[in-house]
Amino acid sequence: EWVNSINPVLWSLSTEWWIYFVFALLLLPTWRRFGLVTAVLLCIVLSLVPASLLFLGLPTLLGSPHLLAGFGLGMASAGLLLADGNLVRINRNRGLLTVAMILIFLLFSVIAVAAPSIRLSETTGWMTDLLLAVVCALLILLTASAAVNEPRMTGLATAVPRLLEWAPLVRLGGFSYSLYLTHLVVLAMMGITLNLEPVQRYVDLSLDSMPARIFVVIPVLLAFAYGFYLLFERPFLQSRPKRAVVRQMTA
Repeated sequence: EWVNSINPVLWSLSTEWWIYFVFALLLLPTWRRFGLVTAVLLCIVLSLVPASLLFLGLPTLLGSPHLLAGFGLGMASAGLLLADGNLVRINRNRGLLTVAMILIFLLFSVIAVAAPSIRLSETTGWMTDLLLAVVCALLILLTASAAVNEPRMTGLATAVPRLLEWAPLVRLGGFSYSLYLTHLVVLAMMGITLNLEPVQRYVDLSLDSMPARIFVVIPVLLAFAYGFYLLFERPFLQSRPKRAVVRQMTA
């Protein structure tokens, strides 16, 4: 089939590109005119229309368009955190939000373990992806609230913020965009040799072990991404403020 000729390494780029266009042309105007809740609901509806058409066996978009719903929930989390007073409201409802997050994650886990075909199917995989997106959105809200209110909170409430402030994770976050850009390309090249997913569906070789992934693949991915960061991303980040200063001086 022609769809199998799509490069699996670059599949997500098209999905993200059209999400960025939808965000700029539709979601932002909706947010400004009708509010954040309406914009998020629009994200979810738009993401489920292609999934519904696929479920009915009708022609639709390829490239996981249901991920627009997850994008909308992430957008909503950022918007809620930026609005004045919302962190206080989130902190007041921390218990309810925590229970909701745990229950939704348990539902996701049950489906993923007991009925993996639902998660892996092209027609029903959106269900578990949407559940996981809700969990991540709630975790963002709870983590930000705990970080702001840390002096007044103890125990597990601040465990996630403290973990995210751990020096190795902070350093990893510094070049995470380079890791995002390069990891799948490098993984595919290594997968041709190590026969790792998703390459093993296309190339039949011999070696596929968890130790190889942990002790070989992950360090190589990190090393390549850090080198990419040093060569391309960091010079751009360092030069951008200088250009801004020049523009201000010549204005």
